[in-house]
Formats: sequence, C-alpha cells, structure tokens
Amino acid sequence: MSKKENEQVVSSNVALPLSKRNKKLVTLGSCLFMFYIAAHGTALAISQSFILTKINGMEFFSLSAILIALGSAIMTPIGGKLGDIIGRRTLMVGSAIIAFITTVAIAYSPNTSLYLGFTILNSLSKGAFTASPFILMNIINEKKDVPKAMGLLASSVAAGTFGGALIAGAFNDMKQTELGLVITGAFVVLAALFIFMALPNTKAQNKVKLDFGGIVLLTILISSFVLTFNFAPNVGWTNPLILLGFAVIIISLIVFIRYEKNVEEKKEEPIIAISLFKNQEYTVLLFIGLIAYFYQAVMVNYGSLASLKILGESATITGLLTLPRTAIILIFPAITGVWVGKKRTNSWKAMALATGIVVLAFIPLMFISPSMSIAIFFISFTITGFAESFRAVAVTPAAQEILNPSNLSTGTALVNFVNTLSSVLASTICGALYNAAGQDIVRGMRSIFVLTVAITIVGFLLVIFYIRKYQEKRYKVETSVEV
Repeated sequence: MSKKENEQVVSSNVALPLSKRNKKLVTLGSCLFMFYIAAHGTALAISQSFILTKINGMEFFSLSAILIALGSAIMTPIGGKLGDIIGRRTLMVGSAIIAFITTVAIAYSPNTSLYLGFTILNSLSKGAFTASPFILMNIINEKKDVPKAMGLLASSVAAGTFGGALIAGAFNDMKQTELGLVITGAFVVLAALFIFMALPNTKAQNKVKLDFGGIVLLTILISSFVLTFNFAPNVGWTNPLILLGFAVIIISLIVFIRYEKNVEEKKEEPIIAISLFKNQEYTVLLFIGLIAYFYQAVMVNYGSLASLKILGESATITGLLTLPRTAIILIFPAITGVWVGKKRTNSWKAMALATGIVVLAFIPLMFISPSMSIAIFFISFTITGFAESFRAVAVTPAAQEILNPSNLSTGTALVNFVNTLSSVLASTICGALYNAAGQDIVRGMRSIFVLTVAITIVGFLLVIFYIRKYQEKRYKVETSVEV
C-alpha cells in the first residue's frame, strides 16, 4: 500500500473521517487506554496490601478501595461532556499524563496521606477518559463496524486484567512491587502518544459553558451514593450516618434533576441531559446494561469466596477460575462484533444471549454445597466469557444508535457509568445477604446466586419484550425507506 493510499480518508460516512493510518492509531490508542485501566486496576488490587504494609497503613485498605470506585464513578459521566468542551484529544492526553504521574506517585508514596490522595487523583483521571474510547469507536467507524470495534475494547480489558495480574505477581515475588505498578503506567503513556499523533482535537462548534453547578451536584450525589452503600453493610443500615447518607442521596438527586432540567430549558449544555431519559428505549438499555454487568461482581467476589470457604479449594485453584473466561474474551468479542454488525436486529439477540447465558451459568451454583465439584465452577465461570463477549458488542452500540450527536458523549458516558453503579449495587446487596446468613455460609451463597439469576432473568425479559420490538420496528422502517 502506498503512502498516498494510506493517508486517504477511509470513509466519509462517519462522524469523524480519518485516514487509514490515523484510524489504526486511534483504535490502537483506545485499546491501550482500556488495557491500562484494567492492568493498573488489577495490579493495584494485588499490590495494594504490599504498599500499605510498607508505609504502615493497612488500616486504610478498605478506604483506598472505596476511593478508587468513587473517583471513577464521579468522573465517568463528567468526562463524557468535558471531552466535547475542551476537545477529546486534549482530555485523553491530559488525563493520561495525570494518570501516569499518579501511578508512579502511588507506587512510591512515603505515607498514607499521600497514598490516598494520589489514589483518588488516579481514579479521577481514569474516569475522565473511561468513556472516550467507546465514543471514538462510534465516531471513527461506520455503523456496521462499531460492534467489532467495541469487541476490540472488550478484548483489551481482558488482556489488561490478565497482563496486570502477571506483572504484579512477578514483580511482587521479586520484591519490586513499585516497579510493577510503574510498568502498567507505561501503557497509558503509549496510548496518549497514539491519540496525540492521530486524533484531531475536535470541540463543540458553539462555545459551551461548563456546567459547574451540575458537576458539584453530581459529585455530591455520586459520593453520597457510593459512600453510603459501601459503609452500610458494615456499620448497619439504621446507623444515623447511613440514614443521613440516604437523605443526602434523595435530596441531591431531586435537586440535580431540577437543576439540569433548568439548564436544558435555557438551551445551555447540562453535564447530563435529563431529556435522555424521556427516550424509553435508551432508559431500558441502561437497565439492561446494569443487569448484564451485575453478575461480574458476584462472580469475582463471592464465587471466589465460595470456592475457598465452601468447596475448600486452594487459593491457586481459585485464582485459575477466571482464566478460561479471560481467554474467551480475548478472542470471541471480535467474532460476535462482526456478527452483530451484519444486521441491526442481531443486537437484541446478542443482549438476549448475554443475559440468558449468565442465567444458565448461575443456575447450578444456586445448589452449592461442600460436596459440589470445582469443575462446575470452572464451567460456569468459563461460559460467562461468551456472555461478556455478546454484552460488550451490543449494549453500548445499541444505545449510541438512538442518541443524537449532541448527546452522544453524555449518553455513552452514562452507559459506562452504570457498570460502576452495577458493581456497587451488587457488592452492597450481596454483602447484606451474606451477612444476614450469619455462620451459615452455604445459605448465604445460595441466596446470592438465586438473586443473581432472578435479576438477570429480568434483564433477559426486558430484551425480549422491549428492545426486540424497538429494534425490529426501527429496522423495518429503515429498510422500507432505503427501498
């Protein structure tokens, strides 16, 4: 291929036409951003206890985990809109620089105060660019190619999770924990370089004023939500501070909705367009996204705990439970993405498979007992890899398809945000069920797995009775117009 052909714009039938070279670089950069998020998150989860022990701060372990979830939850919806205002390239490169600096700072923090401070800054920087790869895959690709591109992002997350675990494990064993974390940070630097080289810094055509009031209210809402639901299972649901937290959640939610409605009515740019929720199909897709992600926190946290405490398996065997699933997600999303892209209505079928497979995977776990074979866990965990491969290429592209260009960034960021929300809800609700069982661990686990199946069935029914009808109706209309 000649240099001239390589620099030629691939297609004008996209929101942001790029040359073949630049499209490849942006795609690679986006994949590396997702790889970094997963690799650093996994490496930090493994290495955190080593670092905190070194600086005499193990009592802050739980707080650190909460701060990681909080920062990402706050900035994910904000980052979507911020990219429109300052430019997607500026946002991604700037936040990547902060992410790398804080990655190094976390590794070499001399005390707990600095460690916690850099942890929240790192989480905020990650949240700022979390939605950007998904937005870019939509605007640089033709519609039929978007699901395949989303599959590449999903595979990058799987690769990052696996790679981060390998890096952290190897360097922890060599007593070089800090260096292992820094190496994961190198991927975000490389990602930022590719984005800087190939992505034009497009901004909103009209001068947009940043919705500072909305940001403050959203921060209060998300912070109160995450903190209340994280601490409630430990200190008690009737604790005065927890009750205060619920009051803050309700009040800040009402005030936030009214404020953002007022911003929209003034024809200004809200941080989250409340009008998005008037679209019933989009709202249902958010619920499906939340439900389809619910099982993952259950699988990682309580599935692993069940293997250790009920089946009596070793930590080594338990650690291998998700390995076959990861291998599937490394490869299969690219295949499912191509299939979804061939026909619009394959999207709802993919979502039905994503939820249906999880139901089938978790039904055997509902009958867990000390005599259950670990092979059942391996099979159940493994087939969820196929479920994730269908979810990753269906939910976000389906939501993006019905969004207006002006709401694409915010709408995509919200879809990513519900993933974080789903993990918080799953951890909180399942924690309450587990604690309610007392010393009867088997009963607690059975309750958790039954709940997971029930919730996922709801997602399956929403796909069959709502999304299927919406998509088939729209596809018929588009086909008749083309004819």
